[in-house]
Amino acid sequence: MKNEIRALRKVAELTQIELSEKSGVSLPTIRRAEAGEVISVPVLVKLAKALKCTLNDLIPCTDYQEQAS
Repeated sequence: MKNEIRALRKVAELTQIELSEKSGVSLPTIRRAEAGEVISVPVLVKLAKALKCTLNDLIPCTDYQEQAS
C-alpha cells in the first residue's frame, strides 16, 4: 500500500502537507501510510477522495493476500 499512496500523491502533484490539508488526515498518519503501516478504512476513504481514486487503487490485491497469509 505504501507505494500506491505515494505514487498517487505524486501523480496528483501534491506534497504530503498538501494531501494532509486536502484530505483532513494528519501529516503523521500520511507519513505512516506511506511507510506501509496499517491504516484504518475511514482514513483510506479520505485519502482516496482527496486523490480522486478508489480504495482498490490504494490497496492492491497483492497487499491483502500477503496480510492474509
